[in-house]
Amino acid sequence: MSLENAVGDWYPLLNPLFKSKGFENIRTEIKTYKANGAKVLPDTRMTFRAFKECQYEKVQVVILGQDPYHDGRANGLAFANNSSLGYVSPSLRNIWKSLETDFDVLEVDFDHSLETWARQGVLLLNTALTVEKGQAGSHLDLWRPFTERFITTLTESKDGLVFMLWGKKAQYFEKFIKGNQHVLKAAHPAAEVYSGGKAGFFTCKHFTKANELIDYPIRWSDRCTTVPF
Repeated sequence: MSLENAVGDWYPLLNPLFKSKGFENIRTEIKTYKANGAKVLPDTRMTFRAFKECQYEKVQVVILGQDPYHDGRANGLAFANNSSLGYVSPSLRNIWKSLETDFDVLEVDFDHSLETWARQGVLLLNTALTVEKGQAGSHLDLWRPFTERFITTLTESKDGLVFMLWGKKAQYFEKFIKGNQHVLKAAHPAAEVYSGGKAGFFTCKHFTKANELIDYPIRWSDRCTTVPF
């Protein structure tokens, strides 16, 4: 699949990044990892899936993750789980719980793939688009310059976006956000695991806050919605 087909209407914005020396370095390094026997995740067809599922024309919200799950659950969308697997990651489970707290409902049919979010304009972007199997964070430094430049390029081209920055590693990228944007910050979802539920993510209310800031509110799930369906 060509890069143009992989990212859809993002291509004009991303093409200068794809042509950069930095991106060529990413491609070279990943080829080297594979040649040395490393298993790189997710599958190549899913590397840029966050862009394909949430097209530039529709993007309203950007949620930054760290890197893909390194155990095979990654589907190309940050925090999402491969829908064919029954196990739900701790971070995604806590996102689910935060939604329930935000909307004061019990959600029983949550979309673990997060595809419904992406298609409504939520860019679920990992700051590193690849990872070595079993090696969390292994490609963070490789992708960081690309992600920094992408965030600046995106925010110089479009105003009114809502950025959800969960945890210090996501909040590092705030300095690259330009223009008239909205930034919501909270603890990382996983922090609730080791804080005994006291990190503040469960009560951050980012989902209702985002819907108050954007033109077309997101239907976060069948029950967790401020949209008058």
